[in-house]
Amino acid sequence: MYNEALSADTRSLDATPGAADTVNGHIEKGHADRSNANGSFLSMIDQVEQMRRWSSVKSGDVRVMNSEMQLIRTVGYHKGISVGGAAKELCITKGAVSQTLGRLEKKGLIFKEQDPDNASRLRLHLTERGLEIHEAHERYHKELKTLEEALLSEADEKSRAFLEHYLTVICGKLNQEYEILSEYLG
Repeated sequence: MYNEALSADTRSLDATPGAADTVNGHIEKGHADRSNANGSFLSMIDQVEQMRRWSSVKSGDVRVMNSEMQLIRTVGYHKGISVGGAAKELCITKGAVSQTLGRLEKKGLIFKEQDPDNASRLRLHLTERGLEIHEAHERYHKELKTLEEALLSEADEKSRAFLEHYLTVICGKLNQEYEILSEYLG
């Protein structure tokens, strides 16, 4: 799906099924056999986290790691966001944003400009190439949403209602934890 979203040229997703479990050809400790996953919510979260940790997107000669993609996505949604605003949005430190920003500037995906109203604040913007990657990533998310809808269309009304309630409760709890963490990081 992602390959199509990034188009048929040299862009591709540089992660394959099972790649989340291996690092330099070695199976990551504790994740040796996912074929016996019990289908629980926590198993799913673990698999998604492992995929996110080791995945990257390659667009032409530029590789974008997941942490960098998160900043691209944040800047794409919040044009002109400050470093501090991005840190708060991502629930990470300003230093972490600055490090990621430096890598993305070198890759030609993000640029910063001085805020005209506050000389000590920098505003972040996507370059044309950064915008292309952001839009491709959003198309990928839409494809996942379409897949989700197709899978749900196969379930009966009672099952869909249960799943919707279950996910709403889980997301509510995760959002509460996120808010607590956001307040802690300031």
